[in-house]
Amino acid sequence: MKIKKIDINNFGSYKNYTWINKDIEFKDVNIIYGRNYSGKTTLSRIFKCLENKNLHRDYENPNFSFTLEDNSVINIDNISINSIDICVYNTDFVKENLNWLHNDNGTIEPFTILGETNIEIEHNIYKIATQLGDKPNEEKEKFNKGFHFILSELENKFKEDKSKYKKINLELENKLRNKANQEIKNMERFKI
Repeated sequence: MKIKKIDINNFGSYKNYTWINKDIEFKDVNIIYGRNYSGKTTLSRIFKCLENKNLHRDYENPNFSFTLEDNSVINIDNISINSIDICVYNTDFVKENLNWLHNDNGTIEPFTILGETNIEIEHNIYKIATQLGDKPNEEKEKFNKGFHFILSELENKFKEDKSKYKKINLELENKLRNKANQEIKNMERFKI
């Protein structure tokens, strides 16, 4: 289903905007371009609301509507149940998904999975990651239970037991040393 027009009563810099050119409709791929501060990002965020099926958190009292080619309307009241399949590429997308271009940690977040095989692989990766649980690190003190949690607990128990063993072993060696020294002193006393 294609979008026929968009009307924006209130969203960022857009106030009472009505789609007036009835001859121009949105296509399968649409590129929005214009001067800086002309409203491109704001407009793309409205479309992002449609993609995410929820309203953008940074805009107060948003009010807009999309009219589709079958004349049905998607607005802020029914945006969460829309069936439009779109993908918005804007500065927000770059910040969220391509942040490895800017971040020192270099992590790349996947933003799409193609093909049935890859979707199944992604599902298996998620299942295995859930079983493993989060790895503890300096950024995250608490982590989910899973194999990493169990391993961490066992490593801590091993360190405790090793420490106890060293302490008991040292005490035993000291007792043996003291006992041996006492026996040597006793033997020296009887030599006279």
